[in-house]
Amino acid sequence: MLVMTVLQVAILLAIAVLFYGLELPAEVPTWVTFAWVFVLGVSAASVLGIAVSGLPRSGKSATAVISLPFVVLQFVSGVFVPITELPDWLVNAASVFPLKWMCQGFRSVFLGDAGAALELTGSYELGKAALVLAAWLVGGLLLCVTTFRWKGRRDG
Repeated sequence: MLVMTVLQVAILLAIAVLFYGLELPAEVPTWVTFAWVFVLGVSAASVLGIAVSGLPRSGKSATAVISLPFVVLQFVSGVFVPITELPDWLVNAASVFPLKWMCQGFRSVFLGDAGAALELTGSYELGKAALVLAAWLVGGLLLCVTTFRWKGRRDG
């Protein structure tokens, strides 16, 4: 799964550079930030996905049960809508989830210091982002240990 994720990111970055004029960061520390946001974010999302895999009662209901909340979360976390355009209560709700912090970390990589002015606090809060993502990773691992089953509920 990690290999596929890395390949997808590489393809998306190549498309962004070739067709949309994205300028990749030139400094090593910026790529280090990209790496830790990527690793923590993907790891947290993966373990959370495993943890909630038992929620849907069937394969048919899995899309609605899992995808719908995630799509809503994308809209309130600054993926599609600038975070500064959202009401405070919605930003506060999104701040609980890891996606908002992943977006903030990636914006720090690709928008640089000038983009920090577009954040609600005027900074990217990378230390807080790292703590929140790490907390979700640990919490997701604990959920996995307590909820994941190799057999379905009906299989015994």
